[in-house]
Amino acid sequence: MYDNYKGVEIRTWTHEFDGNDVLTIKADIMNTDYSTSDAPLSIGEVGLYIFDEFLEGGLFDAADSVSGESESLVSELIDKKDEDIEDFSRIGLIHRIFIKEEYRDKGIGTHVFKTVHQYLSRVMGAEVITLIACPIEMDHGNSLEVVNDEVKKKRLTKWYRSFGYQQLDAEENHLYIDARLLNPIIKDFNH
Repeated sequence: MYDNYKGVEIRTWTHEFDGNDVLTIKADIMNTDYSTSDAPLSIGEVGLYIFDEFLEGGLFDAADSVSGESESLVSELIDKKDEDIEDFSRIGLIHRIFIKEEYRDKGIGTHVFKTVHQYLSRVMGAEVITLIACPIEMDHGNSLEVVNDEVKKKRLTKWYRSFGYQQLDAEENHLYIDARLLNPIIKDFNH
């Protein structure tokens, strides 16, 4: 693992509240190391959602308005409520963290993931954070697409689990963390 994330920033956070009680958050991952470029260089992107029980549609309807997969994650979380997870009202969904291939395996993903986790839990007040671990790549038309590669999916799932994320019930790559609990890997974010 390298410490090549210095000079990497998450910039241009945008927040959009739609009519379905979903807060969509997007941001750019930028390389601001001017020794390698004259201007900040986009090296990836982040896509997040916030679902809140106290908004008109509630958790389930808000997640369902995003996608069937989002609805499935929230449904699994609600089933775990009181059983394995203390009561919650706000969910953060990590929809995607994409880093261009040439910037991978340099510690950048860990830096970005920890920053996103902190943002969702501390700034946006997400009590539970969930995600589906699936590899994504950029196609030749510069669109992101899910890659159906079981080896990469298992590797990514294991990586998220190293941060304390746990499996939900349906699929091995459906993961969550109770962001209110002390997580030593995330806690040591500044070290």
